[in-house]
Amino acid sequence: MLLKESYKLCQNEYWSVAGNILEHTIRGYVSIFDVHILPLIGDDDISNINYDKLQKHYYKLYEQGYSPKTLRNINQALVSLLNWCWKKRFLSSPIDMKNIIIFPRKRGGNDVKNVISSTEYDKLLGFMTGHYKYAIEFMTNTRIRFEEIGLLKENIDFKHKIIYIRTAIKKIYKNYETRETEVILFKNLKSSAAYRTVPMTPNVEEILKTQLAFEDFRYLPLPYHSEQL
Repeated sequence: MLLKESYKLCQNEYWSVAGNILEHTIRGYVSIFDVHILPLIGDDDISNINYDKLQKHYYKLYEQGYSPKTLRNINQALVSLLNWCWKKRFLSSPIDMKNIIIFPRKRGGNDVKNVISSTEYDKLLGFMTGHYKYAIEFMTNTRIRFEEIGLLKENIDFKHKIIYIRTAIKKIYKNYETRETEVILFKNLKSSAAYRTVPMTPNVEEILKTQLAFEDFRYLPLPYHSEQL
């Protein structure tokens, strides 16, 4: 069976109906296959995967500026497909691509990063305006991750001074070659530990009320205020 044929079957019979695979993960897999996998080995038989060819392809992408993390994501998408093919008996034995492919090391090693000082922080805010400034202040005061600032209004409790983390915004690639992206709001977080409450300090409350003054907002995306999902 050709890889492109097994990909279509997997997409229709597994990814779209599995239920345990997040929507943005599926969309990421589709983008990866369309850009990085199908053009390379789409016409190859899945039983004749050429590891050397893949290894050279990954290093070529690395030299083009793709990070080791992105290369692992590409490989993970292929692993997902091959594992499904084995379970469907399209392959006679499982193929563990994770232990075969060698990924480049992260550029720069594990150097210790400098922590921004209060003076540098104030200078940074001085250059920021509007929603971007609010986003920086909000994350600094709550320690909420950047992808979690796509807050729904219903998750902001001014009465009890609590913020409920129940959603996340994700920037995904629509096209890996052009690096065109789009931002999507998701109600499914990665783990149960990600669902939590954060206390609302007075300055955070002021930031939230300033943002919520924009009545056309369906939710609170802060720097992504122009996106209406």
